[in-house]
Amino acid sequence: MYYIPLNNPTVTRLATIAADTIRKERCEVIFTYYFEPYALAAHLASYWTGIPYILKHAGSDLNRLMPLEELQTAYVEVLARANRVISHGRSREKLISYGVAEERISSHIAFGIPLEHFHPDVQPVDLNGFFLELADETEGSTDLHGWPLAKGWPVLGVYGKLGEYKGTFDLFHAMARLIRDGFQFYVVLLAHGWQEHRVRQLIEELGLAAYVRFLPFLPHWKIPAFIRSCTAIAFLERDFPIATHGPTIPTEVIACGTCLILSQEVAHKQLFRMQIRNRENIVIVPNPQQHDELAACIRFALEDAHRADRIGHRGFQDLHLGDFHNRYIDDLENLLREVANEPRAQRLIVTRPEDPIGRRDVFEMMSGLFPYTHALLTAEAQRRIREVVAGSAIGQGIHDRRQLAVTLGQEILSALEADPDVELAMIHEVCRYEMKLHELAARSMGVKETQSVDGITFSLQGLSSLIPTVRDGIEVVQFTCDVETIMMAIENKETVSPIGEPTKVLFHPSSLPLRVNEPTEYLLRLLASTSMTMEEVFTAVSNHYPCEDAAAETQLLQSCVSVLEGLYWEGVIGFKSCGETNSAGI
Repeated sequence: MYYIPLNNPTVTRLATIAADTIRKERCEVIFTYYFEPYALAAHLASYWTGIPYILKHAGSDLNRLMPLEELQTAYVEVLARANRVISHGRSREKLISYGVAEERISSHIAFGIPLEHFHPDVQPVDLNGFFLELADETEGSTDLHGWPLAKGWPVLGVYGKLGEYKGTFDLFHAMARLIRDGFQFYVVLLAHGWQEHRVRQLIEELGLAAYVRFLPFLPHWKIPAFIRSCTAIAFLERDFPIATHGPTIPTEVIACGTCLILSQEVAHKQLFRMQIRNRENIVIVPNPQQHDELAACIRFALEDAHRADRIGHRGFQDLHLGDFHNRYIDDLENLLREVANEPRAQRLIVTRPEDPIGRRDVFEMMSGLFPYTHALLTAEAQRRIREVVAGSAIGQGIHDRRQLAVTLGQEILSALEADPDVELAMIHEVCRYEMKLHELAARSMGVKETQSVDGITFSLQGLSSLIPTVRDGIEVVQFTCDVETIMMAIENKETVSPIGEPTKVLFHPSSLPLRVNEPTEYLLRLLASTSMTMEEVFTAVSNHYPCEDAAAETQLLQSCVSVLEGLYWEGVIGFKSCGETNSAGI
């Protein structure tokens, strides 16, 4: 395949193969993931065959490729002709800013790992035998240097990509310190990439070749066996340039019940962060670039195999992964079926005019901005809302979507205010919840994250001399019914009941809302309104909740420490070594 200018015509080849396959197999819908080269190829194949396509993007698509002027037009055209685009959170907002119509964005499809494959009962394999088996499968092309492993040494596993942002170089600098100190262990890498040559070079320079082994790439269904064969798995990503990047490797390791050594940066991105208990159900590295600190974390995880096993087992028990895989498959399959019954989408990009947008139907706006409230609407609720909104100019003069949502929410709440009717009261509370989410999104853009000292030990003694800080923009709101359960019932298409206990919810800029109880709310108010040391905070908690004896008081304060650690990993609070007045108000 020689031509001028010489190149690999990847998009052309993929589009040709796809179009030929679509026609041969009579395919009804195309699924494409990543802009380059797949979405471009899918777009061409769709144009040639008339078959609709669904596009899923990555963070790098929107943050690295889309901003480039010489590429952007092509990607906008591909997005404009997709029947659906799968996107979530801030990425969804970014797509809307490029003119992608909201009705074409599917945000309900969330990936979940298959727990029938990733679980603690996966049979560990002998890595030496595993490697020789792989060498046979690859007909001797695998590098046999350094195998087999000596028995009795702990094994630290690493899999995925190699590189600076993945903490690979940090890992080997920390490893060199441990080896020099006489702590011997292996690192087994199921990882390759364009920086592999630099990694191998560093391993040689640091004198670690005898302690490091490489495995060839494996099919994903063999990854659990690799995870279970290691004493611990390290995932040390740091300073990652794409803020929305949310890797799934930590979840895979936890699902297998293996001890996980995780960078603090990635820990803050995990859905299970509120349940993290450092060195109890996971091992957190505050900053992998601090190599002595990283070495201490690795040694803690590896020097006692039984302890590592306990940490991994408790991580599996505590971090509540949930079986989302089947739901992911069902949602994706339903979307594929839905789009398969549609004609190929015509180009649609929503322009953002300079003039104020005109009036729009209130219920049309509600379906996009208040979907849960909209799903609950009764005939009486619709009548009241239309009656109140009829005399207003909702939508006129408002360009910002968040501002429109807040304005619309105020009108809906006004229409449903203080009504004894149980169903209307429920709709009011669900609307108030969604309104809080919009208000939070509107004000979170300028909110700074809570700064905190590194290497915190979450114990009564470890916290006592520190001063807590509370992130700006947090708010505890009480609802008259269990709104989150109602919303979940709507999502699962179940019967909705307005019955439920009043609940308190913490809204904060870090992530999703959190349900809190009265003691947690008291603790948050205490932290936000004072500049006391944690020792003084613990004294105030003991005075507020008097206990019968010393043992009960110790249990109370240990529970307090546990809540504090959860709030810390959630990004709600931080700690300082010296006092500064808190500015947050709850």
